[in-house]
Amino acid sequence: MMRRPAYTLLELMIALGSASVLMAGLSSALFIAAQGLNLDQGASASRGRADAVMGRVLADARTATRFRSVNPTAIELDVADRTGDSAADRLRYEWSGVVGDPLTRTLNGGAAVTLLRDVRALTFESTTRAVATQDVISTGLAMSPIVWSQGTPAMATGVTTLALSTPPKVVPGDLMLAMVATTGEQTSVTAAGWTELCHADNTNNAKLRLSVWQKTAALAEPGVHSWYWPNAADAVGGIAVVSNHNPSVPIAPTGMATRANFTGTNATCPSASVVQNNSIAMRLGAFGGSVGVSDPSDYNRIWAQSVSGFLTAAWTYSSPISSTATGTASYQLSAPRDYATITIVITPRILVGP
Repeated sequence: MMRRPAYTLLELMIALGSASVLMAGLSSALFIAAQGLNLDQGASASRGRADAVMGRVLADARTATRFRSVNPTAIELDVADRTGDSAADRLRYEWSGVVGDPLTRTLNGGAAVTLLRDVRALTFESTTRAVATQDVISTGLAMSPIVWSQGTPAMATGVTTLALSTPPKVVPGDLMLAMVATTGEQTSVTAAGWTELCHADNTNNAKLRLSVWQKTAALAEPGVHSWYWPNAADAVGGIAVVSNHNPSVPIAPTGMATRANFTGTNATCPSASVVQNNSIAMRLGAFGGSVGVSDPSDYNRIWAQSVSGFLTAAWTYSSPISSTATGTASYQLSAPRDYATITIVITPRILVGP
């Protein structure tokens, strides 16, 4: 048998060198593969966090009671109470627009909390739809107007002016409504910056004027607004703030009605047209003398107030109603009184077109 010769030392050295080169190459490949796996896992985790955060933003937007502002890098909205104080809370989501900066969230103007770091691209967008007056009826989603805030009613006797306090939490674009009731026959009532919607004059034994006014809240509202009339009178009035209204047609022309020169314990507010589902109706009344007042059934009181012994006024609003006539509604008085009443219907903002 022929014996196989052994490897020489040179052959062994060459083999070991080749194996070392091969192992180094395999190690590099494994390292690169492992790094790629780590990157994929990191990217997947980042996408998961981003999806969770954006899901939270969308959930807040769906349940918002009010949108304060929307721009490409921030959205601010109000949501139902989350802090246990029985008041709505304000949320703001914001990104600076600079690549790498975080997405933050603030609650009621407090300290910003980082939700996502190293944001590369993000845009907040809203879709709006313009409607003409005759196109107010829509099958789109309409959020009911909300009586957001009201100031303390003011009252005075023997005056020719009345200063009404601006309610808290007024946001630019809100619908501000004012009710002013006076005794005596007033030929005019005026207020700078306000537009009178309508008035009702009672010319029976108790002379009364009841008027309703509107304005769109400006960037900065003064602390008080004043009304003036020519003849000294007892007066009572107040301001309420409404959001989620239709900014183009907050109150349709057919959504106002007045009633005056009636006497009794059943002070009837007139019917008015409702041109959009989820509108709300407001019922306002001025009554001769000091008298107890019970609100119309299923209406929410804004305020009721008496001044001296010659004038009482009340202001209420309904839950959301459908697009039909409101029908009448009545204040029940503790004794027969002359009265003047007004009904106005506030149309809602259209959030989504048909």
